[in-house]
Amino acid sequence: MSKSTSVRENARQTILEAALKIAGEQGSRAVTLDAVANACGLSKGGVMYHFKSKDALIEGMIGHLLEDRHTRLDRIQAEQPELGPLGTLIACREQQREDVSLGTAQALLTAATDNPALLEPVREHYRQLLDTMGASNDMQTLLVWLAHDGMCLQELLDISPFSENQLREIHLFLQAQANQIESNK
Repeated sequence: MSKSTSVRENARQTILEAALKIAGEQGSRAVTLDAVANACGLSKGGVMYHFKSKDALIEGMIGHLLEDRHTRLDRIQAEQPELGPLGTLIACREQQREDVSLGTAQALLTAATDNPALLEPVREHYRQLLDTMGASNDMQTLLVWLAHDGMCLQELLDISPFSENQLREIHLFLQAQANQIESNK
């Protein structure tokens, strides 16, 4: 990688991190090209070199979080080879739950409601997960996956009736169910 490519990638990363921070702290409406430029010490033109519009920036933020998920999935799979695809996914989501601001996720969801096409990479990610897990006809796998997704969605929408301890217990139960299902395959 050339030095100029490295500088561009670093600038892009800095922009995305600034945008994610703004989204997490202030919501999606606060993610403007001007605000991001100010937060990362670039000009608006510098931000626009990488992201031509707010939608492009939101798309980049979603892509960044999906790349993070893929990296985590690969790392968990390498570190815990005994976990199957479903167990790996549940472990990954627990890590992201701890590391990714709920405000960031909420802001991206809010922004994507203005332009649902921005969620297409997420839809594709879910289709790939379904294929990876080979779960399309395995009701136990689907139910554990959907239960965990439902728990995550409740948290994202800030409507979860469960305490932090209850969420942890549910997570551990679903992880155990995933391990049992995958050990029987």
